Amino acid sequence: MLHPSSRAQHASEPSLFITSSTTDKADAQTRRLIRRHVMRGKNKRKQGEDKCVGQLGSTSDYWTLTSPRKITSELSLLTGVPYMQHLIYRAFTIVKPSTYRVEVLVADDPRNNMLCFPALASNPALLHSVCFFAQAFHDISQKSPLSPLAQTYLTMALVYLQQSLVDSVAATSEATMSTVVSLATAAAILGDLDSLQKHVDGLSRMIELRGGLETLESGSFIALKATRLDFGLAMATGANLRFTPKNLSWDPIIAQGVHADQLTELAMLRPELNTRLVNIWADLRVFARAANDATASGVKMPHDMFHRLSTAIPARLIALKDACRSSPISELLRLAMIAFMKTILVQIEGLGQRLKSLATDLKEILLSKPPCPSDLFLWVLFISMMSIFENLDDHEWLLSALGQTLSELGLYTWPRTRNTLKHFLWIDLLHNRPGQEVFNRFISLTTEEAAQTPP
Repeated sequence: MLHPSSRAQHASEPSLFITSSTTDKADAQTRRLIRRHVMRGKNKRKQGEDKCVGQLGSTSDYWTLTSPRKITSELSLLTGVPYMQHLIYRAFTIVKPSTYRVEVLVADDPRNNMLCFPALASNPALLHSVCFFAQAFHDISQKSPLSPLAQTYLTMALVYLQQSLVDSVAATSEATMSTVVSLATAAAILGDLDSLQKHVDGLSRMIELRGGLETLESGSFIALKATRLDFGLAMATGANLRFTPKNLSWDPIIAQGVHADQLTELAMLRPELNTRLVNIWADLRVFARAANDATASGVKMPHDMFHRLSTAIPARLIALKDACRSSPISELLRLAMIAFMKTILVQIEGLGQRLKSLATDLKEILLSKPPCPSDLFLWVLFISMMSIFENLDDHEWLLSALGQTLSELGLYTWPRTRNTLKHFLWIDLLHNRPGQEVFNRFISLTTEEAAQTPP
């Protein structure tokens, strides 16, 4: 993805355009520019400007920038590059909140790790990588090819990154690792799994040189992103995780004190299910209820709860692959919980169809239809369609299974269907709208089919 012409274009430019030589206030022109970006979105926008297509469902879902000082302080250090300031603003206020929707709206994190990069204004590689990330997100949300501007930022990010990697100190700095994280996230958004694999390989080596994931601060941006990107690759390729805790515990990490008998939705299956899988379900059940309570009350859940879930659950689900293989119902539930975790951790539209390994395994187990209650099977179908099989038009077998299951349960309206689904793992903020879209699309397709069938 490197373009020599883009590199040549910038060869004569100064290597740094970032100034941070004074602690005085920015000049009047810079302050006006910063203020204009901070106010962006509060004034009436032109049609189509800065709109993130298909990422957040309604205007009420958009994140409000409640503490702009951290962002504007970074923006104030950039001079002469208003479009870069605009991209940085968009990365923090549109792209990240839509990609990490649960953290922003549900989890309480005073450090706001998922919404900041360290050393942004003093590290050119990191700055260009964030601009590339924001521009690439904009391009794909508009369903356009990667723009020349995005490719220019990518080229410059890689050039500066290479300079950092030859320096023994800079090579394992948080700024350099954050650059790789940003590039890897952009690769995931673009569906470029080859680049994603290379970036995660490089990130793994950097963390290894620092002494392992344990040497990073608990809940740090890099640790959270490393485990999340690793999980995405595992879903796509079937590979084992790189960033697995050394001492993988199988006890509940959130649902301490919750007994299996309290999980009434699994009562008919419990003797056949892997006990460790039941503990994971209990954790996800408690998390889903906490997320729904947080949304309803406006009081966010402790961020530590989200951190424990996002770092431990994917590793456990991937590690249980061999243990669940001999039990079709356990394997069905394991794969469904992986798809459920994907809706929490990886909120990128269109990514599901690129997760080939998980898609193949899910299709195989769903077609075999292991003996399980119809309402549980319905939940697995909906989670699979929202998370992995996003284009129903391409999956007639899935539509057939959905139609048969809805008929068995006597469900013909979305409100009744949703009430059934909420007996299992369901987060209203994440699943209500896409679930209804799946239901409506199914009704539309079956109505069209019936109209075309001769009497």
